[in-house]
Amino acid sequence: MPNLNTARLTWDWSQGGGGTLDRFDLFVGTASGVYSCAAVALSATSTGYDVDNAVSTPGQYYFRVAAVNTATTGVNSNEANGEMWVGLKLIIS
Repeated sequence: MPNLNTARLTWDWSQGGGGTLDRFDLFVGTASGVYSCAAVALSATSTGYDVDNAVSTPGQYYFRVAAVNTATTGVNSNEANGEMWVGLKLIIS
């Protein structure tokens, strides 16, 4: 039986010509296009993140991921969103 108390964002990426990847930044917000929560820095080998580590109160949340190196931050991913309920987290992308 699946664990309905967690949700996971996952992503695929390919190396462009902009230098070596240092990390991914995960941005979290409570309104579309507005990422008011602090970014979560993830390792360059990450391909996913358990959302329940980033949010703790019920409500609607929006997420995006960007690749980062020492020179610049890459283009943002598409936005994913979902509503977190007490005891249940659901992500809709």
